[in-house]
Amino acid sequence: MVSIGVSELRKIQLDILSAVHNYCEVNNLRYSLAFGSLLGAVRHKGFIPWDDDIDIVLMRDDYDKLVEGFNGFDKRYRLYEPSLDDDYNFRYAKISDERTLLEEVCSLRNVGINIDVFPIDNLFDSESDSLSFIKSLKSRKLIMRFKILKDSYKMKWYKRIFLQIGKVCLLPISLRKETLNFIEKVKRSGDCDSIYVASLLCNDTKLLKRSLFDDYILVEFENRNFYIIKKYDEWLSLEYGNYMQLPPENKRISPHTLNGAYWK
Repeated sequence: MVSIGVSELRKIQLDILSAVHNYCEVNNLRYSLAFGSLLGAVRHKGFIPWDDDIDIVLMRDDYDKLVEGFNGFDKRYRLYEPSLDDDYNFRYAKISDERTLLEEVCSLRNVGINIDVFPIDNLFDSESDSLSFIKSLKSRKLIMRFKILKDSYKMKWYKRIFLQIGKVCLLPISLRKETLNFIEKVKRSGDCDSIYVASLLCNDTKLLKRSLFDDYILVEFENRNFYIIKKYDEWLSLEYGNYMQLPPENKRISPHTLNGAYWK
């Protein structure tokens, strides 16, 4: 296999995102860049210089339509999601370039270089009820993270020991069953057209207002145009505070742990 560097990896991710953008345009689905990708679009007009992935979100109905229909749209790419793949271990979807292989620490099954796709799910009209539900999911998310996290020489020694102890304690729990039950709980809970929504399948969930996702605008990202929510300032301020201020130099590192990327 031929190794892939960061610049080439980003180009592959951008091509995946372009395919998703085209699919959403053809099928009248609305998406937005999210998390670090949204911050990168606003602050850098592209990737955050020390970042190495792309995240997007769709409201649950549009997310489900993307999951059901995307595969076959472009033969280079495949959408992975628990409802489609018995041995796929993430709660949310990834769209992968099938000509490549990406080795990640937080994955029991390596797929290709990919972008992450998250649904935005319903919560409640009550802020307190919505926050309580988000809190109720934390322990189950931690269990699933322990189940998929791989031991790595890049971890500090005490974290490796803690990881192994956790994995032994969680052996009786089926990751597949836990993942599917978690997703069903998220999809069944909440009220249609509730005031509050959230990206409940991500690790760090923030409470959001549904009105954030009413309108979308096209912005420049690495000399291409992609959608973000029009009220991006409200979301980015919630996630990052003063988001236009760069972090200290010692914090300018990727939050992700990749062991390698390759052409097959």
